Amino acid sequence: MAIHCRAELSPLDDLQIDWYKDGLLVTTDPNARIITEFMALHVINTMPQDAGVYYCIAKNSHGQTQSRKARIQFLKLDKEFIISPISTSASLGERIHLSCQPPYGSPTPKVYWTKDEKNLSLPLDNYDLILPSIQISDFGSYRCIASNGLIRQSSVANITEFHQPKITIQPLSSRIDVRLGQAINLQCEIDNKQYTIEWHFQNKIIRNNTIDILSIEFNQSGIYTCIGRYEKYTFNKQILLAVYEHEIINNEEIFYSESNLTVFAGRSAIIECQLPFNSDNEITWMITNHTEINNVTFDFLDKNQYRFKIHPIKDYHKNILFKCSYENKLKQSQGLIQLNVEKVLPPPIVSYIPNNQTVPIGVQVILSCESNNEDSIQWSFTPYNRPYKTIKVINNRKYRIEKNHDLIIRHPEKNDAGIYKCILTNNNNDKTTWIGHLQIEDNRFNAKIHRVERKDLPQAPSQPLAITINSNSIKLAWN
Repeated sequence: MAIHCRAELSPLDDLQIDWYKDGLLVTTDPNARIITEFMALHVINTMPQDAGVYYCIAKNSHGQTQSRKARIQFLKLDKEFIISPISTSASLGERIHLSCQPPYGSPTPKVYWTKDEKNLSLPLDNYDLILPSIQISDFGSYRCIASNGLIRQSSVANITEFHQPKITIQPLSSRIDVRLGQAINLQCEIDNKQYTIEWHFQNKIIRNNTIDILSIEFNQSGIYTCIGRYEKYTFNKQILLAVYEHEIINNEEIFYSESNLTVFAGRSAIIECQLPFNSDNEITWMITNHTEINNVTFDFLDKNQYRFKIHPIKDYHKNILFKCSYENKLKQSQGLIQLNVEKVLPPPIVSYIPNNQTVPIGVQVILSCESNNEDSIQWSFTPYNRPYKTIKVINNRKYRIEKNHDLIIRHPEKNDAGIYKCILTNNNNDKTTWIGHLQIEDNRFNAKIHRVERKDLPQAPSQPLAITINSNSIKLAWN
């Protein structure tokens, strides 16, 4: 670094130039790193402590004069963004939040955004870009730009229009009447290969796109739901397998069906007669073993009265038995549907959550994630330097997952910095997710290290208690 000071005087024999930094006289470094050479100041192998305000004073036997001040500031800006925006798809009108946290720098960098390489003049939430209601003109490529004299650009985040996938169930019908003992094959297809497919029947989850039943039983009668999942999107389609038995005794047709239906207290349910559908027949209903049906509404959903909606389900409706039959008395028929009432499980509750940490390179990290219930717990990792990639965490040389589901990261390095996500799933497939940010610092730069111990964290609140419930709101309280 060289700073020049020019003084006009003739002759120059009587001229003396002195240099000052932050008001103190600069003297020649004994190691020859700082050299004053008449009207120039040379600093060899500049260091952070060389930053400051410099000026020179020129003087002779007639007096002295001071130059203008020059501020020397060293620019530093890491290459990697702490958080880069991630590409996503969105429907028209949807709210989109693009996250960004710039690299460490000195001075602190300013942040702005570009869309399709043109600067945006939108207000930011800290450094994040919020698009409150996506319009067609908002689709495109976005970058987060950090600048403090040096410039860094984040990776590109593309916002594309979301198109709802088409779900197809074979056979192509919302209801299939299947005779007891027959074979049936159900197949679910989605016209987007990014979606995972699973079937739900009662409380069972079948992680496959095909259900193959070689000889169907009454207990396999009911609604089968095909669910497609991709990132934040979930879509489903249903089909009813109505299992019945048909006999002819003394030239008289007899139809019979029986099934169990699991419903949830406080919610509504659709009850379907599973006698073979015939558009010429109307269905009559009765309750055979229950008298307490006060304050319950029954709404028929089709003109033949095969389906009706009951709401709300009460705890005392457990084992209620509905009987349906053809209104046509020439056919003997009886369809029985017994309700199994269950309570809605709350979403998984985390008793210890992963906390944000900043640790030096090589120092072991413990991220906590515990549940008081028997919930399934999984970990995933999204690196700061590869925000488009999410990695499932498993036991290996780098990671160890304890019996209590704490995640231990051995000998962390810079590329282990990122977002660690703890995902809890209960038996209803409800999910609760917590994230913790992990920063890895090189302690050679005197970084301040912050770490929170579990003992310093407050206890988790109790399970929420419902205080007031009405048709459109619920008031909860915690201890």
